[in-house]
Amino acid sequence: MGWGQRLIHFFHGGYHAIEKELETCPYPQARIYETDTLHLQNRAIGGRSSRSFIEEGKWDNVLTSLAQDQFVFCSSVIMMSTSKSPTKIC
Repeated sequence: MGWGQRLIHFFHGGYHAIEKELETCPYPQARIYETDTLHLQNRAIGGRSSRSFIEEGKWDNVLTSLAQDQFVFCSSVIMMSTSKSPTKIC
């Protein structure tokens, strides 16, 4: 379960939330969660660093879609090294 699926339950119970795909984004994990008072878009892309997200213009897409009195939640994940990828550092 992703962070958006958990976060929505903190807004008026979340159980009456509508979940749908973000039509303007080609990534299937980009979801929209809506209640009567909240519209949450998850634009996370697996395997993207903050740097590549910015360099590829995806952050600009987020900023240009914001209206006055809207805000952004950001969550970061640290990539850990594994036996298959020992060069990844946290």
